[in-house]
Amino acid sequence: MAYQEEVGRRVVDEAERRSRMQAVSPAVVPRNSLAQDVISAAEGGDFRPLERLQAALNSPCEPSLDDTELSAPPPPGGKGLSVSRSS
Repeated sequence: MAYQEEVGRRVVDEAERRSRMQAVSPAVVPRNSLAQDVISAAEGGDFRPLERLQAALNSPCEPSLDDTELSAPPPPGGKGLSVSRSS
């Protein structure tokens, strides 16, 4: 409820509010499942997924990323996946 109250107190039209939110809300979150996919591809010699993820993480709020697999929720089995930083 506090969010709705805050929105009601501010004098910003809906379009401007949405634009501001989209400018700071990342479409891409570096999930373990994405990292594992990149690692698996790289181990097979394909570095394109790494390059694509790196480019997306350089501009994670880019609207064109909203409907890509990089912005999708983790797969059902992906919640238990852990990737070490040394990978």
